[in-house]
Amino acid sequence: MSLFNELNAQNSILRAAMRGYTKRNEAISNNIANADVPGFRARRVEFEDALKDAVGAYPHPRHRTLDVSGVTPTVHLQNPGFFYRTDGNNVDIEVEMVKLFQNAMQFETMAASIQANSERMRTIFQQ
Repeated sequence: MSLFNELNAQNSILRAAMRGYTKRNEAISNNIANADVPGFRARRVEFEDALKDAVGAYPHPRHRTLDVSGVTPTVHLQNPGFFYRTDGNNVDIEVEMVKLFQNAMQFETMAASIQANSERMRTIFQQ
């Protein structure tokens, strides 16, 4: 596999991860916004296992492209039978704030990796 194709495959994976982190950011922000709403049930987003499965199924032959377009983040209720408060709300604001920070850092890492790959591609084309 050429370096260009490898960088394209990496960028596909990184973009799929960024879509997942974007969806997770929306869910966490929604959880935080509804922390005081009685009966609100927090949501969580999962996509990592689906992304790993898609990448793991990729046989890496020279003439195939990696397809992670089918990897979609899924939203689930977080701790569905557990409530932090008597009003039925299960949002723990401190936990959600930590998740928001972690998610932002992971998103930024993916964005920096895409930028580095773009610079590598630019270098390939200049030679």
